[in-house]
Amino acid sequence: MKYTKVSALLRLRDKTLSSFAAYLGVSRQQIANKKRKDSFTVDEFIRLADFTDTTLCFVDNKTGEILMKFDAKEDVARNLVE
Repeated sequence: MKYTKVSALLRLRDKTLSSFAAYLGVSRQQIANKKRKDSFTVDEFIRLADFTDTTLCFVDNKTGEILMKFDAKEDVARNLVE
């Protein structure tokens, strides 16, 4: 499930679900609803990477080469990032 991975990444980076919700500008309950529905969007994953100082990317399974990286400032609507 996507939520399990979101939660694990937050723990690995010493972040809380509440702080991520605040970063997104939503309530913790809205994030909990996403858990129930397993309904995270690509933009939310990009912003999660930004929040945890990591990179969301596609990696070639055969070569290990990074094919594409996502960046919150370039790939998420500008009004969501500021």
